[in-house]
Amino acid sequence: MVQRTLPAAAEPVGAAVVSGRSLARAASWIWGGHILGQAAWFGSLVILGALLPPKAFGSVAVGMVIANAAALVQDAGSRGTIVLTRRLRASDIVRTVALNFGIGLAVAIVVGLAAGAVVAHFDAGADVAVLRVLVLSVAVRALAIAPMAVLQRAMQFKLQASVLATTMLIAGISSIIAAALGAGVWALVVRQLAAAALLPLLAWLVARQAIRDELAAPPRARGPSRRKGAIWFFLLAATDFVALSIDSIVVGHSRGVAQLGLYSLAFTLAFAPLTNFAWQIGKVVFPAAAQTAELEVIVRRMLRITRLSAALLLPLLVPTLVLAPVLLPGILGPEWKPMVVPFQILITVGVGHAILVALGDSLSGVGAIAWRARLHLGWSVGMVIALVALVNLYGITGAALAHLVLFVPFAIAYLVWGTRHLQSNARTLLGALHEVALPVIAQLMLTAAALVLFELVLSPLPAALGAAAAGLAFVVLVFIRLTPALAGECRDFVRAVVSRAPA
Repeated sequence: MVQRTLPAAAEPVGAAVVSGRSLARAASWIWGGHILGQAAWFGSLVILGALLPPKAFGSVAVGMVIANAAALVQDAGSRGTIVLTRRLRASDIVRTVALNFGIGLAVAIVVGLAAGAVVAHFDAGADVAVLRVLVLSVAVRALAIAPMAVLQRAMQFKLQASVLATTMLIAGISSIIAAALGAGVWALVVRQLAAAALLPLLAWLVARQAIRDELAAPPRARGPSRRKGAIWFFLLAATDFVALSIDSIVVGHSRGVAQLGLYSLAFTLAFAPLTNFAWQIGKVVFPAAAQTAELEVIVRRMLRITRLSAALLLPLLVPTLVLAPVLLPGILGPEWKPMVVPFQILITVGVGHAILVALGDSLSGVGAIAWRARLHLGWSVGMVIALVALVNLYGITGAALAHLVLFVPFAIAYLVWGTRHLQSNARTLLGALHEVALPVIAQLMLTAAALVLFELVLSPLPAALGAAAAGLAFVVLVFIRLTPALAGECRDFVRAVVSRAPA
């Protein structure tokens, strides 16, 4: 582990200078641009949940694990290297395209040949043909990695967000149409393949100018001169995949396709704060940290983004926990009721992970990627052990508990040792969060008390809605009246998302 102070030297001519306004503008584009796409993506998922049985989701779950594993591993090593390298060369882009397409094609062929055995052992009752077709998305999506990485390197987040939003919107609508026409489980396959095909097509179209500009740009002030560090990005991606995806394999092997369908939808919805909010903000934090010489500036931004993430996510967590038992079965159907408790546990963990993203990506940006990779390796090994034990005891609830149990030491490691790589400490980070944490704790107690009272005179749905609204109104009022600086940061972010004005 290397602890260092970044030189507060002026950037050379041609180097990118990342101002607070440009960072806020980028964050607003990369997250705000996702609103339309994510509304369609998760809206289509909920609609498909109402149209299809849990078994359909279980049939594609293992295929999605394989596809996401390949995509995550392909993306991380190549993307991180392109973003951080001091000077980008055409050979870097060609190598990335050839390597990732070759890996994707090999994965599709191997999985296609082994599909029967995979389904029999880890997804009993699923359709083998679904798996064979689904993994084709790995090879197709691989073609998007290089242009999307260049857009991130150039901080062209408006273009990047537009590509992702358009892709998810079209894919989501296509899957709903397919389900309405009676495609069944194949509607979920259409959703994945449409997204995989559209992403590279649109990415190459919009990234042409950014690629030309980056190839002509002079070397940056700091960063790996060649592919140094790619192995750590690869390891980080691989361990993240194991920690966040192995649960589907364990549940599928132990509990069958129907239980896997329940769990997979619960996990996808519950980890949306991480995958579809925080990770998108992290795409701004990582290159911004890599291009910023002053460590003090990096820490200040990290604290502000962490506080903002907590202020946006934690007040919404409480009503989500209260409403889940009535809304999920009400919208999806009574057969989905067993997913409620796992969902409540998982969304708590998902929000916790989301709040840590700014710290993690700041560490990657300053070169502490090796430390992160080692930590995530230990986390992934612990997840495997906990999942095997708890799923056998408690089923899909045990899988959710495994995530909760392992999150505690994971978060402590980031707070205690991770902050040291930024020459900060846990007290500073926790101090930045206390203005959020105390009102949210009060919100939780008020919501629980209101729920008990409302249930005495109202049916479950109105009681839950009333309690959630009361708690949310309370915490918003506290933010506005007692924490004006925090309320101002939230307003600035919302204004930036809506208007694209500098925050």
